[in-house]
Amino acid sequence: MKQCTKCKQDKNFSEFSKNRTTKDGYEYWCSECRRKFYGKRVKDDISDLVGKRFGKLVTIEPTKERQNNHVVWLCKCDCGNTHKVIGAVLKLGISKSCGCWRKERLTKHGGKHTRLYNSWKQMRMRCNNPKGSKYHIWGGKGISICEDWNEFGRFKEWALKNGYNNNLQIHRLNNDLGYSPDNCEWLTVSKHSFKTWEHRHK
Repeated sequence: MKQCTKCKQDKNFSEFSKNRTTKDGYEYWCSECRRKFYGKRVKDDISDLVGKRFGKLVTIEPTKERQNNHVVWLCKCDCGNTHKVIGAVLKLGISKSCGCWRKERLTKHGGKHTRLYNSWKQMRMRCNNPKGSKYHIWGGKGISICEDWNEFGRFKEWALKNGYNNNLQIHRLNNDLGYSPDNCEWLTVSKHSFKTWEHRHK
């Protein structure tokens, strides 16, 4: 015989199919107590979430599917897709879209780990961040970035239309002016270095 931690009754060992781990250690629940507990949790999952919004997801209805004794919900995403997700995951804020949110962010940035993105990031660091190591050479001397280029998507659009590839560097035509479509071009590393040297030795 073994005592159930929940109901405090002595029951046969066959009633204890699995231990329940808590922060204080193991608890030994009999099958009846487990059934009541998880049955209530499933009921709560159904009654609590009907028609509620979680990020871009709105719950439509509970499905018959269960994962770890949690109800799996059918949801409608703002993008138009339907998506199945565990009720507990919605409540915890872990899932907020069908996956389109992440895709939108990647599309907006066009590839966060690309060379072009890094070039844009460094340009903004030189001009906009007073704590940057090279700010005193650019931003500190009044070199700025046009408003449109503070959004990477617009900078990327200009770059691709003006011959960008991974072997080129951005170059300002007039070194006294900032970064803008009218004052920038793409040059090879050697040409960029020569023009920089030429400007410094005028």
